[in-house]
Amino acid sequence: MSAGVLPASGQDGEPGRLITFGVSQTFYARDNLILAPSSAGTTYASDTRLSFGLDTETDIDSFSLSAESVLRLLDDPLVGRESRLSDPRLDVRYERDNGNSQLALFANYAKLDLAFSDPLSQSSLGVADFFRGGGTREEIIGGLRFETGIEAPLGFFVEADSRRIDYSGANDPLLFANRTDRAQVGLIFRFSPVARATLSVEQEQYDAEDTRDSQRDTRDVTLGLEYDTSPVSVFTMEVGHTEITERLLAPVDRSSTSGLVGSVGYTQEMPNGELTLDASTILTQLGRQNEFEVGRRLELPTGSLDISLGVAQGDTFDPLPIGRIAYMTEWPRSRFDVALSRDVAISDIVSDATITTRMDAGYEVDVTALSSLSFDVAYADIAVDGPDPAGVSQEQGSVYLTYRRNLTADWDVSLGLEHRFIDEGAPLGRGTSNGVFFSLERDFELFR
Repeated sequence: MSAGVLPASGQDGEPGRLITFGVSQTFYARDNLILAPSSAGTTYASDTRLSFGLDTETDIDSFSLSAESVLRLLDDPLVGRESRLSDPRLDVRYERDNGNSQLALFANYAKLDLAFSDPLSQSSLGVADFFRGGGTREEIIGGLRFETGIEAPLGFFVEADSRRIDYSGANDPLLFANRTDRAQVGLIFRFSPVARATLSVEQEQYDAEDTRDSQRDTRDVTLGLEYDTSPVSVFTMEVGHTEITERLLAPVDRSSTSGLVGSVGYTQEMPNGELTLDASTILTQLGRQNEFEVGRRLELPTGSLDISLGVAQGDTFDPLPIGRIAYMTEWPRSRFDVALSRDVAISDIVSDATITTRMDAGYEVDVTALSSLSFDVAYADIAVDGPDPAGVSQEQGSVYLTYRRNLTADWDVSLGLEHRFIDEGAPLGRGTSNGVFFSLERDFELFR
């Protein structure tokens, strides 16, 4: 359990401070925890999770901090009995807005125990998220954005961020340390209340400690235009130039590509939703990639329906369908949502086009006024379409059945069953895991 949700503002919109403490105790038993082709036995664990949150706000700035960690007692057939602090996480954010300028600073740290994580709970997936086995992933992210001249015809902005990922104890060859640094500066032109333009320069550097010691520099110069064609419609356009230089140290090699890039988009609000049209052409380390997509969002009496359909084509792959369908509905005592998506992207990890297909569905019903039962299913398949697809085509899935009950106004209890699997094809094949869990949790909130 993480810290309780920290509101963006103080109580009733007034400046103030909210302090949150959280505690949870979870017991679970899982067979084949690391999803090996054959199970080594059942893992028994006890997790005591402590969390802390702080949120403060004044008229012009806000600060938020959240931290958590787990004390894990473990009885595992491979590592034996041990106790350790695990899954530490720290998130810090500061924002300041004085009318004509805005400043945002953020920093995030997380060290994840891979054997106890479910990648399908993430909003985005890549080939590095399809793994089996143990180890830890340490991720450090930091960045800032500053904009001034917000109320003037001419504005200026600067952005910078850095992301570092390290692995320890992982035996998957695709789990290697890498770092991405990015900086962007630009001008904002406000010609009228309905017409705006941006001119920006961006530099990104990617370094990986893979078998090739890959290094990649990307430079972009972009001119963008945004025009409100009516009170309910917006037209956007970008045109620019991209230059990519890639250096491999093992073996020594250097390649570069450059060319024009651009995109156009149109959004129109409708009485029952929204219509979108998007087309783009970009450059990657493997050459050009083009996409076209049409989207429609419908507001329904009891929910919503989002549909987007399109096609992607690149220098290294033939035209492929892409898109997303998401449906959500809510009844007086139950809720249902399902989403199906397919996208194509050039992976930094394998330097090939990856085709990711996902399905997420969930159903929750209120058994009583104090209890509920939920059923959640997630599935993902990732395949490589390019010059070197060998060994990178796999699928994984998870199923959870959970019963929750409010014991008191502060204490909640949950128990359930889970099933997970991963299939990487030959030679490793399929690995499955089944488990049961029981959790007791509470949040404490103190407002000052």
